[in-house]
Amino acid sequence: MLRLIAAIVVFYPLVELAALLYLGRATSVTLVLLIVVLTGLLGIAVMRWQSYSMVTKARQQMAKGEVPSVKLLDGFMLFVAAVLLILPGVIGDLIGFSMLFPPVRRFYLAAITWYLKTRFRMAGTSTIVTTDSTGHRTVVVDSQVVEGSAQAIDEKQRHLPDSVP
Repeated sequence: MLRLIAAIVVFYPLVELAALLYLGRATSVTLVLLIVVLTGLLGIAVMRWQSYSMVTKARQQMAKGEVPSVKLLDGFMLFVAAVLLILPGVIGDLIGFSMLFPPVRRFYLAAITWYLKTRFRMAGTSTIVTTDSTGHRTVVVDSQVVEGSAQAIDEKQRHLPDSVP
């Protein structure tokens, strides 16, 4: 994962620069500069609007006694869109602009959720402990049976070995 982040940090600006240069050759430098400035201003506007809107919606949901997790994720996605629009570059602008539309945001969120679910497994969410009449304990953690036996000893019986490393 660290290598992927390092590769993105190194290669993403190079790809953006190449796209800007290509677009400048295909059209004009003035048009490219206008696109960069206008998408930056759009990003600033989205960030200002989103920060106010997200806080207001989260407060309304909390006042109803609901957890505002979905609204916060949606707001975070809009924040990422605003940052991508503010940063100069054509590819980031396209991704950021696409994230302004709710169906596309839901698609990106579903893709990220799928990736995280397949990449990371949450363990230990359900634990069941049973003890039978003989004192044998069985522990079930996420459908995995962990068996063993234990014996209670008092402090007088407990001792360390004579040679402790």
